[in-house]
Amino acid sequence: MRHIHPINEDTCREHYGKPVLIILRDGSELVGILSQYDNDKLILNRQVAAAETTTGTLSSKRSGSLRSKKTKIKAKTKATVSAYPGLGFGFSPFGGEFALDLAFIAFLFLLI
Repeated sequence: MRHIHPINEDTCREHYGKPVLIILRDGSELVGILSQYDNDKLILNRQVAAAETTTGTLSSKRSGSLRSKKTKIKAKTKATVSAYPGLGFGFSPFGGEFALDLAFIAFLFLLI
């Protein structure tokens, strides 16, 4: 285990996507995947979602009028077959996504 200190965006960024152990001030322990540091909160177990995004506007000038088109790009996902029943797409062994305020955290360790 490696102690992550101080707990801030710079020290956490390099460990995104890695399992961590969090010891709370009341002595409780949590294990999860470090996903993000945001507004003095640690986000754990965030799943990357396929999203539809809209890019910038393309313009062309025709007969004095301005026409615009919006191009949509759809992210593609590919289903995989899991060797473990029930452990398919979207499964997280550490539970769902949650945010934890820094005020509750006593120690943060990287599980190596």
